[in-house]
Amino acid sequence: MKPFDVKIGINPISWMNDDLPSLGGETPVEAALAAYDAERRPPTAEIVLTNRRGGPEGVIDVIEARAPGGFDDLDAIAPYAEREAIVRGYAAMAGFAREQVNAR
Repeated sequence: MKPFDVKIGINPISWMNDDLPSLGGETPVEAALAAYDAERRPPTAEIVLTNRRGGPEGVIDVIEARAPGGFDDLDAIAPYAEREAIVRGYAAMAGFAREQVNAR
């Protein structure tokens, strides 16, 4: 494990440890925090907004909208490739695609 690498987890302390490199050095605290905020706020806001639109559970929303009375064949309602694209698209946007996680 390289310095400052942290495994993904639900512990906020691990998130902070992941972010420590962007906060250190000779930079004044106010400037470091402003730079950190400018870097982290946009992707974080995108994740929050996507979660409000359904996030990876968007698959459920698609199925419910297309077949409110139920269904016998899931693939007829939303093919596997479409469902996979919804989930993998969210994972990539949130930084949790397999390649992104393995590159850490």
